[in-house]
Amino acid sequence: MEAADGATLIYAKAGVYNEGGMYAASPGSSNRVILAEGVWLRSRDGAAVTTIEGKISDQSTKGIGTDSMRCAYLKGDAVISGFTMTKGRTNDALASNNANGGAVYGGLCVDCVFTNNVGKNDGNAASSGTLLRCILGPDPDPSGSYTVYLSAKLIDCVNNSGKAVRQNCTVYNTTFVSGGLSAGSNYPNKAYNCLFLSTAPAVSTLYRCYSNKAKGSNITDEDGCKFGQTTEDLACDPETYRPLKGSIAIDAANAAYYVRATNGWSKLWQSFIGTDYAGGQRVYNGKIDIGAGEYDWRGDFGKTLAKKGVAVAYASEGVTTNEVTGVDLANGEKIVVVPTLKTPGKVSFTVTAPAEGTVTVMRGGTELVPEGGVYSFDGVVGENEAVSVAFAGEGAATVSGFDLPKLGVLLIVR
Repeated sequence: MEAADGATLIYAKAGVYNEGGMYAASPGSSNRVILAEGVWLRSRDGAAVTTIEGKISDQSTKGIGTDSMRCAYLKGDAVISGFTMTKGRTNDALASNNANGGAVYGGLCVDCVFTNNVGKNDGNAASSGTLLRCILGPDPDPSGSYTVYLSAKLIDCVNNSGKAVRQNCTVYNTTFVSGGLSAGSNYPNKAYNCLFLSTAPAVSTLYRCYSNKAKGSNITDEDGCKFGQTTEDLACDPETYRPLKGSIAIDAANAAYYVRATNGWSKLWQSFIGTDYAGGQRVYNGKIDIGAGEYDWRGDFGKTLAKKGVAVAYASEGVTTNEVTGVDLANGEKIVVVPTLKTPGKVSFTVTAPAEGTVTVMRGGTELVPEGGVYSFDGVVGENEAVSVAFAGEGAATVSGFDLPKLGVLLIVR
């Protein structure tokens, strides 16, 4: 399938796309999908149920031949999001620069999963372009080709391919479960706020990166890196890649500076802030965790509010604890709490928010109106009278200062 020039957004239904394909004169390749500049191809239901398959040839052990096919070629600023890219191979019969990027060449890939792809020379998953919140899975390449190649960007990604990212790439908030960074001496990589859990990076400049390997002689440590850390120091959930409690990756000092200060990163992050993929990074209270995933705060703030006599019935993933025994809600976030009272009495709490933001507080089906920034009501909260706080706008709203009469038994549901 090919999107015509002038189109802006195309949706794909769930399924496996493994038929058709075409030749692109530049860079000379055979591809299952070609997207023109300015086109965004988006799956409706996500990568778990939507797949683009390239074509594996039987002409070589790598599956590369005159009939093999890459998954997608993205022209200019084209975007593809929410697909599993698999069985992609470059093609031996076409131009020499088609030897890079087994699954995708160029453009921007968002929320995609890459597995079982091979580029003849380099870039099993991708060459050039940008990957945002993507997962790089196992590659079968027997020769040891690299997984991402040639001036690419990786943001909030997880590399579990077993192969390194190579040659003049820039990497932000990425967790290297396996595979690291590698490059020739004339083509160093740069990495910001990254976790290296198995393989030490090579020939790179690192900013606020943590590794369980010793620092190599070819690494430039510009600021705040930590090498030779233990597995417990860098502990991450093996499925979500979120840092676990006690990990030094949580709220690393000054890590957010690189989100704001690095060219090309802030704008791209803002474009996709509404989606949270595998705990994908978002900034709260000027802080950001190191690695691809943010720490899951929900258990912590449940305990925090329980101490104030409030049970958490529901919280969206972006709700985080703050330093004043309350919680913070970014744009679009919501928390539902149940004050647990032994006897009737007044319940009060405060919500502070930026002037341009909108806070909506409901008790059951009734909206509460604050007095002097304080929300209050009388009486025991029944089953259908839970209190919800939602925020919309720039910045974050802070919920704190719960005051209740004598406490009863607490039951927290998450």
